[in-house]
Amino acid sequence: MEKWQELGEQLSRHIRPATIPLAVRLVRKGESIPEKAKRPRVSMSLCKMFSTSRMVGRTMVGTAAEIGCPGFVFLGCVDYTEEAYEELLVDIARDFLHPAATKTEEIAVKAMHAIPRIKSGSFYAIVASPLEQTMVEPDFVLIYGNPAQIWRLTVGVIWDKPEGAFLDPARAGIGFNLCAGMAEAYLSGEVQSILPGGGERHWSFIKDDELAMVIPAAKLEGVIQGLDYSSKGGIRYPLLVTFDMVETPFIEAELKAVKKLMGQA
Repeated sequence: MEKWQELGEQLSRHIRPATIPLAVRLVRKGESIPEKAKRPRVSMSLCKMFSTSRMVGRTMVGTAAEIGCPGFVFLGCVDYTEEAYEELLVDIARDFLHPAATKTEEIAVKAMHAIPRIKSGSFYAIVASPLEQTMVEPDFVLIYGNPAQIWRLTVGVIWDKPEGAFLDPARAGIGFNLCAGMAEAYLSGEVQSILPGGGERHWSFIKDDELAMVIPAAKLEGVIQGLDYSSKGGIRYPLLVTFDMVETPFIEAELKAVKKLMGQA
């Protein structure tokens, strides 16, 4: 686990998050759960378990006996039939999303169908462990931060992307955004930026100014390299704030480019 712990230390040094980055492990059937991992004493949502782990610094584990939310289903931790899954989506759409958040029940059902999911019964538990002291090898890393911190992370993600200097838009649906982002990160292997929804903020202590990012474990080392690279170039957190057009290399380069465009260079 030493590799992941060291990467966790580097991540925290660059981002300076207010809460602890988490190593998240989807536990396969036949795998053991760390003995020191704590189980929720009462049934709770998955995002609340994550919040407990990142705020308290405790390794948490949830199974179907403790986690009572659809996110557990989307992440492949429950066995079910397709018929039962369709009924689940319709029930949530009718009783939760409509009429509170959608104009029609049909829109609510379509919104539920748009949520990515991992194959039924792929896993049986989820472990969340503070990354710098992780007890598990992560499938992905979950980190919360303010918009500036998540932007700083984004620079680390895209620094070597040949396809362009933008991360895909944040996963920002009506609900279940965090679990949807985790499922998509697992299925695609790509970093997901998350705009936590109302339910996540209501039940899981997520603050108004907090965003999240899910980083597949295989991508973490490259993200750290991007953070190191951009830090040497002068991009760091906290970000420099100035009220004057100070003649820095960044400003000089921008002005030169604009003047060239205007034919003044």
